[in-house]
This record gives sequence, structure tokens and C-alpha cells, in this order.
Amino acid sequence: MKDNKTRVIMWVLIVVILLLVAVMVYAFVIRPAFTGYVSNQQMVGYQYGQVDLLNSMLSQIQQTGLVQIPSGANQSVILRPLTQQELAQLQQQIQQQAQ
Repeated sequence: MKDNKTRVIMWVLIVVILLLVAVMVYAFVIRPAFTGYVSNQQMVGYQYGQVDLLNSMLSQIQQTGLVQIPSGANQSVILRPLTQQELAQLQQQIQQQAQ
């Protein structure tokens, strides 16, 4: 009878130890690896989004000459390329302000 009780206790302890090992493996190996994979995939998606946005803006500038970006309620920022003459004028103004 006592031998049976000892075996049951041993099996229960083995199961508890195995459960604790499984929790430790999950907490320190599986979850960090999965979290790293997920954040890596999010970063890749974010970078693709940036590239798509810039390509779309460049395409729109080439087609229409400007890009209008909404920046709030009833507000927008308009981007357009500068001509060489405008660029030279801006550089002169900056140099004059620096003096």
C-alpha cells in the first residue's frame, strides 16, 4: 500500500516538473521567438508602406505637378518641385539672411 502511494506521488511530481519545464520553455524560448517574428514582420510591412507612399507621391508629382497631403480639418500641405530659378533665388535669400 505504501509502495503504491510512493509511486503515485512520484508520478505526480514528475508531471508537475514537466509542466514547469514546459512553462519555462514557452516563457523563455517560444514566446520571445514569436514576438520577435511578429515585430519583424510589422517592420517589414511598415517599410513597404513607406516605399509605396513615396512612389505614389512621386508618380502623382510627375502626372499633375503637385501632391496635396491632408494634414487636418480643412488643412492640407501642397508639395511641388522647384525650378532651377526658384532654387537659385532661395539659395540667395538664405545666404543674405546668414550675413
